[in-house]
Amino acid sequence: MKGKLLRFLAAALLLAAFLFMTRLGEIFRERTTKNWLAFKLGRQLTYEQRRRSHLDDTFRALLEIKERTPPDAVILFPPRALLREGDVIPLAATASAAYSFIYPRVPVHWGDDAPYKDRVTHVFVYEHWPLAEFWPHVPRTETNRFGVIPWPGDREIP
Repeated sequence: MKGKLLRFLAAALLLAAFLFMTRLGEIFRERTTKNWLAFKLGRQLTYEQRRRSHLDDTFRALLEIKERTPPDAVILFPPRALLREGDVIPLAATASAAYSFIYPRVPVHWGDDAPYKDRVTHVFVYEHWPLAEFWPHVPRTETNRFGVIPWPGDREIP
């Protein structure tokens, strides 16, 4: 009986030493704690809240693009530098990520040399871009901060 107790105590001491005296143990503790909290709190969140906690603001905008444009649309996106400002890089900053959300529509970033550049049918308005340049009469309000506007066919993309 004493032998089993000693083995158990030795294993417990080794486990405690691993968890509290090594970097790997610290990472294990941290991840386990975060996973447990996420599991406990996750049950209280709705599906929409969980999804939005992992994705940035452009997720909502990309879904709007998909709903408001025809499948053969070619959408002009803002410059990548504008999309990458801030703490989180939006999904729309990379063509492959945007394409995976809006397929079969094709994203074309402003300033990029893209093969579909001359076929643009819509413009993705992000943080009021490009309202000042192309539609100066449209007010900069919260409702038109994100959206999709048909591209005027008489203008050329620089």
